[in-house]
Amino acid sequence: MPRLLFAISAHGLGHLGQAAPICNALLALRPDIELTIWTSLPIKTLSQRLHVPFIHIKSPCDIGFVMLDALHVDIAGSWQRYQQREHHWAIHLEEACAILRGARPDLVISDIGDLPLAAGQALGMPNIALSSLNWADMAQTYFAALPGSTAVLSRLAGIYDNTTCALRLSPGMSMRGHQEQILPPVGAVSALPRHQIVLGLRDHLPYPHQPRILIGMGGIETALPLDQWPLQNALNLLVANQPSLPAKGDPERGIVNVDTLRQRHDWSFCDLLAGCDAVICKPGYGTFVEAALAGTPVLYVQRPDWPEQAVLIRWLHQFARCSELALIDLHQGNFSQGLAELMAQPGRPPLPHDGATIAAQAILSVANYQI
Repeated sequence: MPRLLFAISAHGLGHLGQAAPICNALLALRPDIELTIWTSLPIKTLSQRLHVPFIHIKSPCDIGFVMLDALHVDIAGSWQRYQQREHHWAIHLEEACAILRGARPDLVISDIGDLPLAAGQALGMPNIALSSLNWADMAQTYFAALPGSTAVLSRLAGIYDNTTCALRLSPGMSMRGHQEQILPPVGAVSALPRHQIVLGLRDHLPYPHQPRILIGMGGIETALPLDQWPLQNALNLLVANQPSLPAKGDPERGIVNVDTLRQRHDWSFCDLLAGCDAVICKPGYGTFVEAALAGTPVLYVQRPDWPEQAVLIRWLHQFARCSELALIDLHQGNFSQGLAELMAQPGRPPLPHDGATIAAQAILSVANYQI
């Protein structure tokens, strides 16, 4: 039986958003594959996006970055973790190698954890880095000026430079590797008709006939000052990942707790994107691509120093209706003008939805599996 191991970074949910459609496509092309998922993400989170059988190895596959919130990196905290790991690198590498020996994969794919790639290289296994960024170039941005960073940065660069193949998902930064292949955008697309989602939403909205605006800052919890947003009757604000928000939301402010609706209706985030008139978010691969594939306009709040965002924003302006929202307007709930200007933009041609299948075919080619 062919065996693939797919490592998925738990730095937010964007890496799962990329990897899951590809895993689903892999098993659609080759149902006989035994798929192992190596990630510290919980099984419940994985099962919401992975619709194929898999073996779960619940262990971190990278450090990524420590985040203060969805917009800000904790540079000092991140650097401390990388220093500690470098000091004990041999132990971490052996633990990673033990995981691979136990799984016995024919191919290691990582989005974009460095430990599985390093272990694959140490054991002579073919290994693929797949994502829209790599931790080596990201770490260079944050750590290069810090004393003693050479060893950590050299370690990261060596790992990504020595991957058998690097698959860069569009829009993306360089992925390094012995070979690099640029692939189309990959994102989940709702299988539900838009009108069905809209009808399901209306029963739960404070203002059923007003626009539906999805607000989600990604998988890293970021408290929004919802109680400071103005009272209104012109918008329905469907807010995600705000644990302090009551289940019923805050109807006077037009605020709906969309996580409650997701659980009630078993909707995915891409279902909500398909049923809303716009989304407010940070620059992140998952939401940007899923919104563009759904044809949903985007208002984005820039991240102060995230190196990937320039590539993402440039692509979004090329292929989707989008506009920037000032951070102060997010904090104060001032959305009306930005949304009006966004909705006035002309529509864009639909994007192809075959990126996950093309990525799966590329992986099977590296693994020498027949389709």
